[in-house]
Amino acid sequence: MSANENITSSGPTTLVHAMQILQVTARGGYRGASVDDYLNALSFSRPTLYRLLKGLKQQGFLRSSPIRGRYLLGYELLVLGAQAGNGAGLRDLARPRLLTLAQRWGDSFYLFARDGVNAVCLEVQNGAYPVGSFVRATGDVCR
Repeated sequence: MSANENITSSGPTTLVHAMQILQVTARGGYRGASVDDYLNALSFSRPTLYRLLKGLKQQGFLRSSPIRGRYLLGYELLVLGAQAGNGAGLRDLARPRLLTLAQRWGDSFYLFARDGVNAVCLEVQNGAYPVGSFVRATGDVCR
């Protein structure tokens, strides 16, 4: 799925472009994304790209990769994700109960939240003898 397919152009253009940049960056994984990656995936100009990269970096949503000329997702996204994943305090309420279950039964216990047709893992508590795993980490999406 291309960044253009995931976010429609119904919103403000700058916001749409910024979200597309974040999606391309995420697809780059641990290597991050290069300017060429963005230009190949997106349909806006180089000056617009540089302006948005600079702004996203200043806000903490992007950071420079150790690999020269590449960008990684910024840590500010983790802050926002942690807040999103604890809407109405659900994670705080569920964590002690999941931990109790994991300790008692020795298996892994998960807290999922529905997000459209997907489910996002909000919390994982592993017991001493976990049998298997639906997800690798908090924040993974089950499709």
